[in-house]
This record gives sequence, C-alpha cells and structure tokens, in this order.
Amino acid sequence: MPQLWQRGLFEPLDAYAAGPNGTNLADYLPGQTRTPTSTIWASRSRRPSRCPSSASTPILYYNADMLAAKGIKVPGTWDEFRAAADKLTVREGAEVKVYGFEVPVDWWFWYALLHEAGGSLASPDGKKAAFREKGAEALQFWVDLVNKDKSMKAAPWQGLQRAWEVTNTDFLNGSASR
Repeated sequence: MPQLWQRGLFEPLDAYAAGPNGTNLADYLPGQTRTPTSTIWASRSRRPSRCPSSASTPILYYNADMLAAKGIKVPGTWDEFRAAADKLTVREGAEVKVYGFEVPVDWWFWYALLHEAGGSLASPDGKKAAFREKGAEALQFWVDLVNKDKSMKAAPWQGLQRAWEVTNTDFLNGSASR
C-alpha cells in the first residue's frame, strides 16, 4: 500500500459518499467507515483495495433499472426478497434466461444471512457453536431460492474464483439482477 500511495493511486471516497446520488456516510455500516483517519480511501487501480484497513463486508448490489422495469421496490425482508427474485426471473418454458438473484455459494454470504436471521457463529462466551437453528434457516433460504423457486442460479462448481467471475459477468451482462 505505501508504494501505491507514493504513486498517487489512492483517492478519497468522501465526495462519492456525499454525492448527488443521495448517499452519505450515515448509509454505510459502521465497519465500512471505521478507518485510522477520517477519510475513506480506495485504490485507482483496476483491482480496488480496501484501504486503509482491510475490513470487508458482503454487500448486495442490484440492478435498479431491472427492479424499476418490473415495479419492484428494494426488498427489506426475506419474503420480499424471494418475491422480488421470482418476479425478476425470466423464463422461456423450462429454461431460465435471467435469474432474479445470483451470488457465489460462499460461507461469507451464508454468514451474512445467519446474522440477518438473528444468529451467531458462537455463543457469547465463544466456547460453543451457536449457528445450528439460524444457520439452517439461512441455508434453507438459499436452497429454496435455487431448488424450489428456481430464481437463483446455482453456482458453477469449478471453484470459488470461477463462481465469482461467472456471477459478476452475469450481473454485468444483465442475465442476473442480483
């Protein structure tokens, strides 16, 4: 990072956070804005860095145009999410042309769903696993999107890196609204 900094490859993100799109720092999760300085920085390189800290948060991106075209508001609950994913899924017979949702099947997203369900990985004292009930609920939500609703594309099994490439490409090409 110091070499990138010396080459002028970082830029402050504050202007984007307070930009005309109506976003502001209060819209971010506390862990995303916790930095040793009062400014949030990013790399100008092709592969952005999480600077100055290496905190990372799973974030759901969505295609606002696809939601607007179907008259869907951004969902706020799992039930609303399932309904939106189903409405966004485009089928031609048995074949799905556009999936309403797609992410790599990765523990990271399951972990976010676990917490959204009110669960935790470990007991408060850190001595016992605590994810059984809520973890199963989160996993079942995912399984139902893929197998029951068929509104989430099953991830490719050629490895996690390949899954990220496929889902990102599908999102950018408009074959997933994710």
